[in-house]
Amino acid sequence: SIPLGHGYLRVVDYMACGPNERAKLLRDIDAATCCLSDILGSRPAPEDVAEALIGGFAERFELVDSRLEPGRLSPGLKDAAVEG
Repeated sequence: SIPLGHGYLRVVDYMACGPNERAKLLRDIDAATCCLSDILGSRPAPEDVAEALIGGFAERFELVDSRLEPGRLSPGLKDAAVEG
């Protein structure tokens, strides 16, 4: 998982615990993790991340005829990426 923004921190909202413990969990998770918007200074578009990953894999593994196509993020994956 590569979080684009801070949406992943909402996981604590679904934990069966009291508000104090939930706040501590949120602080702990936030302190131990990051997302691309933290690193880049702004939230990247899901398509840009997909293209960068595809390009990186293609370069690293010397893929010439790949089934991966930049710019062709499926609607389900695009929706999931936007939510996170």
